[in-house]
Amino acid sequence: LGCGAGQIGQQLAARLGMLYLDRELLQHAAEELSVSEDALEHQDETVPTFWQSLVASFAYGSPEAVYAPPLLNQPNGHELFATQSRIIARVAQTQSAVIVGRGGSHVLRDHPRHVGVFLHADMAFRIKRVSEAYHLSEQEARSAVEESDSSRARYRRAVANRDWDDARQYHLCLDTGDLDLDAATDIIVAYVERRFGVTATEQPPG
Repeated sequence: LGCGAGQIGQQLAARLGMLYLDRELLQHAAEELSVSEDALEHQDETVPTFWQSLVASFAYGSPEAVYAPPLLNQPNGHELFATQSRIIARVAQTQSAVIVGRGGSHVLRDHPRHVGVFLHADMAFRIKRVSEAYHLSEQEARSAVEESDSSRARYRRAVANRDWDDARQYHLCLDTGDLDLDAATDIIVAYVERRFGVTATEQPPG
């Protein structure tokens, strides 16, 4: 949280002419499971916490995090992960895509054209970005980042039996605080071009 994965992912998809999948995976999973997207929100990638619910509420354009009791007969976290994994694998069979989170790097680890990227940055950089993006105080942003890290680490351990910050499972690990988001995008594009002999379809910004 706060490393700029969504922005970098969108830039990559545009420059490489690829499909972009982030929250879209949750939407597709909701359709396949015949439930509302809201019913899956609190199980998506993380164990639910107050701050993650708050951040998610802003993504829907609402400034308030409103409690709602859990729905009956809703899919559990394992069912959601299995469904999203099937969608990721199905997409990868037919087209190139930039997939943000959802264990995509683990799901596609044996795919011959898979590129795994881990983005990280120091706490101060991430707190500043989260604070500005969601209009939180510094302490609120810190709590959001720390709780997100903890929950996502448990998620990765549960679905992949590996620590999410183990660099050996990725092709690239980039510090977006030391670089900037455009520079990080440039590095990933250069890696993909060199490894697969493709050419970016859109010029870098600026």
